[in-house]
Amino acid sequence: VTPMTMILNAIAAIGQGYADVALCTFGENALTGRPKGVHGLPQGPSLGQEEFEEPFGCIGMVIPYALVAQRHMQRYGTTKEQLGAVAMSARRHAGLNPRAQMRKPMTMADYMDARPIADPFGLLDCSVMSDGAGAVVLTTVERARDLRTMPVRVLGFGGKATHKNVNQMPDLDDLGLRPAGDMALGRAGLRITDADFCCIHDAFTISTVLGAEALGLCAPGEGGPYAAAGKLDLGGPCPVNPHGGLLSHAHIGGMNHLCEAVRQLRHEAEAPRQVAGAKVGVVSGNGGVFSLCGVMVLGRGL
Repeated sequence: VTPMTMILNAIAAIGQGYADVALCTFGENALTGRPKGVHGLPQGPSLGQEEFEEPFGCIGMVIPYALVAQRHMQRYGTTKEQLGAVAMSARRHAGLNPRAQMRKPMTMADYMDARPIADPFGLLDCSVMSDGAGAVVLTTVERARDLRTMPVRVLGFGGKATHKNVNQMPDLDDLGLRPAGDMALGRAGLRITDADFCCIHDAFTISTVLGAEALGLCAPGEGGPYAAAGKLDLGGPCPVNPHGGLLSHAHIGGMNHLCEAVRQLRHEAEAPRQVAGAKVGVVSGNGGVFSLCGVMVLGRGL
């Protein structure tokens, strides 16, 4: 949700007259900037995990998200193959995106044979460590009317925090994803059926499943079958992550979900992955292990 928070701060600054134009940008070198011998993303020493999680093997980010996936599987019967459908959809979309990091075609056999990371996750359930950056520029509505490019407007935002560490995490029904989405769509005066596409924070395959359910693209517990039926794909009822998402495009803190939404709404995405006639896009993000959830609704034009 950091990119959304930057945008909200910029909106506040412009609305209060402190600025006419604001630049929101995020970049990282998570792929090449790691020390030798370090796997994954190094974390600081005092994140709250060191007393009640790390001594019991719950270390980093992959294992907590894997616990969430296990809970979804236990409760709803979600299968490994359904999680694979999420990864394959992201890879198909990334194959159409010249900016994507992972464009090599992926089969279900590739997915199932990937080395295990934390049950039920294999390597291809996890987002890619990336070098890259993204940026958006905000200005007043009056100034935007004179721009040479099609402006995109923030129509609504919603957010909710529920916990810090996974040992405090509520059950799936009580995560902040759904309230954040309801709040954002309500403020925009829209329903999820008005969205032409969604960009859902997909640090792991289970993230897309939970995000689709929370936004109302499918019923609770139906995210796995929804993905397996191809409904996340371009040409589906509401394509999800047409750029390839964090799973195959790049991680970059989720910044490129917002950049992709702007490209889609300006109709500037490459032809094979441009959602035809896109007017409304929904961006869903989260920080931590679904600790802080945010949803932003964007619209084409003023």
